[in-house]
Amino acid sequence: MISNTLAVVMLRGITTVVRLFVLFVIARFTSPSTFGSVSLTLTVVEIAKFLADFGVDTIAIREFVLRTTTEEREQFASTVACVKSIFAVLVYSIFLLISLWYSEIFQLDIAFVLGLLIVTGLWSNFSIGYFQAQLRMQEVFLVSIFGNILTSIFIVSVFVFYPSVILGLIAMPAAEGVSAFLLSSIRRRELKVSIRNIQLQNIKNLLQLSWPVAMSTMIITLYSRLDVMVLARLYDVEQVGYYSVAYRLTEPFQLVAVAFALTVYSQFSAVIAHSTSYEARRFMIKYIALIVFYGLTVGVFLIVSAPLLIKWFLPDYQPSVVIVGVLSIALVFRTLNSCFSSMIRAYGHHKYLMYLSVWNFCAVCVSLWTFLPLLGVVGAAVALLISEFVNTVIQMLLLKFVSTN
Repeated sequence: MISNTLAVVMLRGITTVVRLFVLFVIARFTSPSTFGSVSLTLTVVEIAKFLADFGVDTIAIREFVLRTTTEEREQFASTVACVKSIFAVLVYSIFLLISLWYSEIFQLDIAFVLGLLIVTGLWSNFSIGYFQAQLRMQEVFLVSIFGNILTSIFIVSVFVFYPSVILGLIAMPAAEGVSAFLLSSIRRRELKVSIRNIQLQNIKNLLQLSWPVAMSTMIITLYSRLDVMVLARLYDVEQVGYYSVAYRLTEPFQLVAVAFALTVYSQFSAVIAHSTSYEARRFMIKYIALIVFYGLTVGVFLIVSAPLLIKWFLPDYQPSVVIVGVLSIALVFRTLNSCFSSMIRAYGHHKYLMYLSVWNFCAVCVSLWTFLPLLGVVGAAVALLISEFVNTVIQMLLLKFVSTN
């Protein structure tokens, strides 16, 4: 029987690998400039997803842990569902309007399809957050994974015979939508959402709790995607395509670390609430050691394997090889930062992370505008490496402070 932690990591990891497979198939059958356009749109969509979430997922995990009765959980779940629905529709609509306004940058058909990930992402994370808080992801993750994989394989198979960028992109929201539907079907057996449980005051209370998380998460997302945005400003979409291939190769391993950190957050919240400070420190040391080992292992793996993958499968993207090497080193610090942030959040210090994220955003801006003109596309990766290293040092000191005070 696998653990809740492993189930969450596997679900996030496999979902991301499936999406990466879809993107690389599209890259294989299209030019770097076309793939650059797709990547730029997807980058904006990913920022929009975090805006639509507004920190609710992070708060929901902790609140589901604290609520002990079914009635309390259903009332809270109804509030979460209401907020997610409103924000999903609102942000998706704004995203389409922006895409229409900047039609010289975004293709409306690509934006329409990829924008659906805003809706499917919020839908899927609602049920995932509930089962994760109950430490029961191992009971449902296989259903979600199979739905995701089978849907993607079917659509990509059609794409290979009838190549169309739009058809290939449909695989991503379709797969996530099928996964969300299956997870919701299982969740409704024990936790129902009703409009009768929705109260305006509860919505206000949830948003008051979530806004510091939303601000820090949004700024973190902006600075983690700022490289692509600045790159698109200074260079053409072909260079964006080269960088995006390198970034997407490292992305699954980063998102697995984020999923692992979210599980640490739910477990560490329970440890702090019900255990001694000594047991909490033991928990911290154990998981920090695991995440360091993970970061070093995948970093070395990427440095060795990525050049071979690009040479065999994506020969038009050779400039991506050097970029992958730098981003692989940065990945070690990024994974560690995810774990540190989850532990600090578990102590309830969301505002500290909000202030830190503002600092990180400014640091990344300065680094990008410094190294991109000097080093070209590789400069974006170097800027992220330096920023993540500084972030690691600051968070390590901050975690020591909050855990001893």
